Amino acid sequence: MGSLFSLQNKVAIVTGAGKETGTTIALEMATAGADVVVAARTAGDVEAAAQDIRALGRRSISVPTDVREAEQVDILIESELPPRIWAWSRHGSGTKACVRM
Repeated sequence: MGSLFSLQNKVAIVTGAGKETGTTIALEMATAGADVVVAARTAGDVEAAAQDIRALGRRSISVPTDVREAEQVDILIESELPPRIWAWSRHGSGTKACVRM
């Protein structure tokens, strides 16, 4: 019997993936079978998260992104792994609505 929470063959984008909550969300999605695009402002942090996901046998890319900037979100949306699931985990204040789908 399959898992009740299977993300097999899905692609997820997780923002804020460079810090604790976002990294945990990204790793759990990978454990459930998803390939994951990890995004956050700090390139080194998101690349570390992507490496952890690849170690689980899933595909992962890191995209340094400030979700307060619409142009950067557009680049994220157009990443080489097309998103099907979004998880927004942004810390801080001053969030602007910038997602256009």
